Amino acid sequence: MAVDTRDRVRRRRTTVVAVLAAIAVAAAVVILAVGGRVGASAGLRSGRASDAPAGAAADRGPVELIDSWAGLHQGWVMVYADGRVLRYADAGSTLYGEQTRDLLLERRLSADGLARVRAGDVSAADFGVVLPALMPDDVWADAGFRPYVPSAYAVCAWHGGDGPRGWMNVAGVLDDLPGAMQSILRGTEREYSGYAFETFQVPDELLGPVACFGVSPQAAAVVVGMSERPSDRYRSEGDLLTFTSRHGEPITLVILPVMPHGQFVIWGG
Repeated sequence: MAVDTRDRVRRRRTTVVAVLAAIAVAAAVVILAVGGRVGASAGLRSGRASDAPAGAAADRGPVELIDSWAGLHQGWVMVYADGRVLRYADAGSTLYGEQTRDLLLERRLSADGLARVRAGDVSAADFGVVLPALMPDDVWADAGFRPYVPSAYAVCAWHGGDGPRGWMNVAGVLDDLPGAMQSILRGTEREYSGYAFETFQVPDELLGPVACFGVSPQAAAVVVGMSERPSDRYRSEGDLLTFTSRHGEPITLVILPVMPHGQFVIWGG
């Protein structure tokens, strides 16, 4: 029986969201309140060496996260010491075919705007998610929000089968990946950790640290394109990537955008 394209897309998104949410929800994430502030923070273990593989992410150093906010079924906001405001609208998560809206956006504050955040006159919550923030123009240095392009993506291994679920060291799957992928990913191993808003309780083992592949945006696009069901949703929300191993068995990896402070976001809201 023919299946309507919209139904296939809906099922695809439901499956992906369910498994990505399992990284938070199935690991006993408990919602405590709506609206959080800055949570745990940690950076990368080591930077990219000058002789690192071409696909490795550049090491630009972590940027201080000075405020954050999250709302259930709304999204989240992060404010950084360099003036960047990152905004993710959970309520706008909609697939158009295999394309997504630009859900993760950035905009830069003016010097005066950043000073207001540091002074506590303005908070991350004031920048809004679902509706446009009602902020005076002099708060901003940029004319509007634009898609956030991370300097790195974390490609991590997640064990979701029988037994305990959790992160796996990518060294355990590298040699089983298709040869073309190995040539891109080998030597890019880096240690990442997850960021959780105080809105949620997240088990320590979910936050890491965990050894993942740290790849550049260009390498990430190639890796995603080699997966069985490539989609651009990884740019904003992260995604599940399925590959056929050299032994003919499926391997599933999770790709997540890395935030300016050096962590990926654990989000199931």
